[in-house]
Amino acid sequence: MFKNFIVIFCVLAIFSCSSENKNSTGEITFSFDSFPKVKELVGEKYVYDSILNAREIILKEEYIIVSNLGGNGKQLHFLDKNTLVYGKAVGKIGEGPGEIRSGIWELDAGLAKDSFWAYDLNGKSSYEFLLNDTSPLANRTIRQNEAWFLGYSMHWKSPNEIISYVTRDSYQFGIFDTLGNRTGSIEPWKKEEQVDEQTGYLLSNLYQGPIDYNPKNNILGHAAIQFEYFQLMNLNSGQSISLVGPKNYEVDYTVEQQGNELLAFVSEETKKGYSDIFIGEKSVFLVYIGKTSSERKKTGINSDMIFEFDMEGNPLTLYKTSVSISAITVSEKDRKIYALTSDKDPGIAVFKY
Repeated sequence: MFKNFIVIFCVLAIFSCSSENKNSTGEITFSFDSFPKVKELVGEKYVYDSILNAREIILKEEYIIVSNLGGNGKQLHFLDKNTLVYGKAVGKIGEGPGEIRSGIWELDAGLAKDSFWAYDLNGKSSYEFLLNDTSPLANRTIRQNEAWFLGYSMHWKSPNEIISYVTRDSYQFGIFDTLGNRTGSIEPWKKEEQVDEQTGYLLSNLYQGPIDYNPKNNILGHAAIQFEYFQLMNLNSGQSISLVGPKNYEVDYTVEQQGNELLAFVSEETKKGYSDIFIGEKSVFLVYIGKTSSERKKTGINSDMIFEFDMEGNPLTLYKTSVSISAITVSEKDRKIYALTSDKDPGIAVFKY
C-alpha cells in the first residue's frame, strides 16, 4: 500500500497564467475568493415522464438533447431549446442495425450541422443520429476495434479524427480514425518519460471524470470527479493548464495491489470534484460538487455551484443554483444554462446567467 504515489506524475505544462498561484507540482490553485463575481441563479424547471434517469445533455441547433441511462426504452430525447416542449425520442436498444447495444454514456455535438453523436461505453460503439430524421435508429455506427478497445470516450476533432480517453497508456488521450487506427496522442501522464501500462491504468482510473471538446477553438477539457482538479488543453499549441480548487485540500488516497493490478482508492472523506464540464467558445463552465459521498447522500444535493472560467483558466463568475444539478450545456449566445437536476423530481432547469 502506498500513499501519495500519484503526485510525481502530475508535473504538467502551464501557460498564460500568473506563476504566483502555482503549487509545487505546477498546478494553478484558486479559491472561492478568486471569482470576481458571484451570482444567484434561479432556474425554471421542466419535468418529463420519459426522462427519469438522465445522464448527459447537449445543445444542437434548435434542440436540447438528453440521454436517459438504462431501461429498455428509447435512450435519447429531443426538446425545443426555446420552449422546452418535448419533441421526440430516438435510440432504440437492441442488437440490430442502427440499434444501441446497452446505453448512452456520453454525447457529442459532432461536426455536421444536421446530426450529433451518442457513445455507448459498454457496447464500445458510437452512433450518429440525424436531427430531423423520423427514424429511431442511428444513421451511422462506428464500433471500436481491438486497437481502440481501451478508449473510454469519443469527441470529434476532424472528419476522420476522434479523441478518446485511453487507459493502460502513457498518454491521457489517443486520436483514432474512423477505422480504429491510432493516429496520435494527447497529453502524456509524465513529461519526462513514458509510464508503463499498469501506471497508465491506475492514473486513468484515478483521474476519470467528465470530458468535453470544442472543435471551433480546439480546446479539450477534462475534470476529475473524485477530487478537485481539471485541465484545459489547447490542441493547436499543444499547451495545457491544470487547475486545483477551490478548497485546495490534500487528496487522501491509497494505492493497493489487487491481483496483477494497481488500483487507487480515494478516501470517502475527500470532497468530490466536478460532475460536468462544458467548453464554450469564450468560457469554460464546470459543475462543482464540493461534498463527500456521505454529505451528498445526507443533503440530497449533488451540486449547487457552477464555475465559469475564461480559456486561460482565469476565474470569471461563481454561480449558485436554486436546485441541485448534475450536468449542463450552455448557450453563450442566449446566455442560458440548461442543467439536469438531481433533486427529488429530476428534470431540466433553465438558468439565465
